[in-house]
Amino acid sequence: HLAPSGAWAWRILSIGIPAAVQALIRTIGMMMFNGILARTADGASGVAALQVGVRAEAIAYMPGFGYSVAASALVGQNLGARRPDRAESAAWAAMWQAVGIMIVMACIFFVLAAPFAHLFTKDPLVTALAADYLRINAICEPFLAVAMVLTGALQGAGDTVWPTVITFVTMWVVRLPLGYLFATSMHLQSRGAWISMCLTVILSGILTLGFFRTGRWKRIKV
Repeated sequence: HLAPSGAWAWRILSIGIPAAVQALIRTIGMMMFNGILARTADGASGVAALQVGVRAEAIAYMPGFGYSVAASALVGQNLGARRPDRAESAAWAAMWQAVGIMIVMACIFFVLAAPFAHLFTKDPLVTALAADYLRINAICEPFLAVAMVLTGALQGAGDTVWPTVITFVTMWVVRLPLGYLFATSMHLQSRGAWISMCLTVILSGILTLGFFRTGRWKRIKV
């Protein structure tokens, strides 16, 4: 029973490798996005504002992540029990609950953007840029909830390939070129970068929702 099994190794890698590639795509993409910010007129202040904004936004990100984990577990469990209908219902329930919470958080971010930013920095320029980040990205928080939870559901079904494709498209094909265009070519500086982030999060939510609705994840053999 201790002998290595090539078949099981491949089954594990076929799920794990795309998930690892997805994380790599996102990490390298954000590094390049930071590089775009550094080349704007805001320079280091823009890069610092991004870090402040992301950390403040993590307050909303945490419940979304929790619902994503719940969706992954419930979908996997119900598909294992051969109840795809119940797996789908669980995913939708988790998604709508996450959307509700993140809408509330989005309203808080929009109204209290400056006080939130001020908790992390005393630099007036960084505070202003981070507040701008929070107000713009508050618009896409519900779509972030959709993307996070349904990605968790797809991963629970054993589909890590399509979430990776969606991450590549939204990050490398859309966000980086759009961020460069808005921030530098159109001279919107940091605000252009924030707008490109918001638009690509919305796109990610729509693409993830669209693929989930196809139901192809119900037929995946893990």
